[in-house]
Amino acid sequence: MDSNNEKKKMTPALKLTIVFICAVAILTFYSKAMYNTGIPTVHISPVKSEQLVIAYTGEGFVEPMETVPLYAPGDLVVTEVLVKKYDEVSAGDVLAAFDVTGVEAGRIEQSRELRAPFDGVVTGVFADPGMMAGRYSPLFELSNTELGFVVRNVIPEEYAKYFLKARVSLFDTTHTISGTIISRAPVPGGGVEITIELEPERVLVKPDMLAEFELIDVTEKFPALVPYTAILDGAFVYKLIEADGPLGTEYRVIKTPVETIVQSEGWVAVDGAIGKRDEVVISSDRPLSDERVKLFREE
Repeated sequence: MDSNNEKKKMTPALKLTIVFICAVAILTFYSKAMYNTGIPTVHISPVKSEQLVIAYTGEGFVEPMETVPLYAPGDLVVTEVLVKKYDEVSAGDVLAAFDVTGVEAGRIEQSRELRAPFDGVVTGVFADPGMMAGRYSPLFELSNTELGFVVRNVIPEEYAKYFLKARVSLFDTTHTISGTIISRAPVPGGGVEITIELEPERVLVKPDMLAEFELIDVTEKFPALVPYTAILDGAFVYKLIEADGPLGTEYRVIKTPVETIVQSEGWVAVDGAIGKRDEVVISSDRPLSDERVKLFREE
């Protein structure tokens, strides 16, 4: 019995080994704690390489594709205005009549009335009975409904190249129609004016109707997508770098310039020294520079 108890007793060498291991563990823990004291704690996110779904909604008024100003056949007094705004007219319909007193006999017939040159909708009336009509101020605007209707709006420049088609909802109706973007034009101050040509819907579509449009496009696969919160003023991100340090693996961040391409759904497509295997900082508990950081991985 005594011999067995003696075997179970720790030898001085074993005790010393245990004490040494514990001391090393404690010193390592406190060394790491001291080594990491005072450095920023950052949240990070991986960089993705995916497509983006880009969507944009806006409003605009329905406009005829072509609107033509109509003028009096001479300096004449208007005696009668026979149409009002939004009237539909046919080619040859009389729009206004004039006093032809004093007009040369050979010009009386062509000066007596102003007729519609084509089928359309009257979208502007500037004539009143008794007024003097000049050859340089239009009396009417006539829209050529045969050529169709458009909706115009200014959208962000970064989106303009992506959209081709539109879904247009007409207010005060339950109808949605399709449209095609037929032109893009930069505007002063930023943005691009797009013109959406509506599919023919003569019964539904009228000039000056308010419409809401929805634009959707799925982009190509971008090499690098980063969260919106990773982009800092001056167009750069902080990229995470893993390296060997005196106490094992350590993490650093480096300021990396990027060019933003387009943004959607909280992600930004960027171009620069960054790829899908990288990770970027999305938040920090203090301002950053190129430095060592403590890591909090975003789940």
